[in-house]
Amino acid sequence: MDVLLHLQGEPSHAVREQYRADRERLVRQPMIAPLNDVADVDPRYEDFSVWHYGTNSWWWRHQGAVIRLGHKIEIGLRFDLDGLRIQGAWWYPAPGQVTMFRKAVAAEGSGHELRHRQ
Repeated sequence: MDVLLHLQGEPSHAVREQYRADRERLVRQPMIAPLNDVADVDPRYEDFSVWHYGTNSWWWRHQGAVIRLGHKIEIGLRFDLDGLRIQGAWWYPAPGQVTMFRKAVAAEGSGHELRHRQ
């Protein structure tokens, strides 16, 4: 949190460079480690990416990641001084996928697991 506190507002290029190594070590890498652990034990995770920081200071104040669970299905994570934000997305499902998903939720065999998965 201390690193992000130093990067509040619109930090100058000099300030960003001063905290670059600390930000990588204390903000970005700690987000990668648990995602690697989960990917090792859960075969549903196709892959994930943890974003670097760009030239825009917004990216220096927020650490983001995305976990891909399947074709066009993602969980987005963003960490900043306000906390952790988690967002799920199903981008542009193919025709019929929504109907198939609804049937699976309503089905006796798979429905219970889908409705109660946390």
